[in-house]
Amino acid sequence: MKIADHSSTADIALEGAILDSVKINLHVNNESLPELQDWGMKIKYYIEENLDVKHSLQNDLKIYMGSFFRMNHQ
Repeated sequence: MKIADHSSTADIALEGAILDSVKINLHVNNESLPELQDWGMKIKYYIEENLDVKHSLQNDLKIYMGSFFRMNHQ
């Protein structure tokens, strides 16, 4: 899939981190791969079309991933 021309390295890294968190969540919940791919593409499209939410999303993702890893590595 082509990354939008306006994407920076940070945007690409954010998209990758979000898709990774989706994979972790769906794996934990035993969801199927096609559902994962569909959900991941919807999130990626939303980010590309709504870059104004990027900073809020970055903060939410940092908080979520931090709590997820603390919970699973105790």
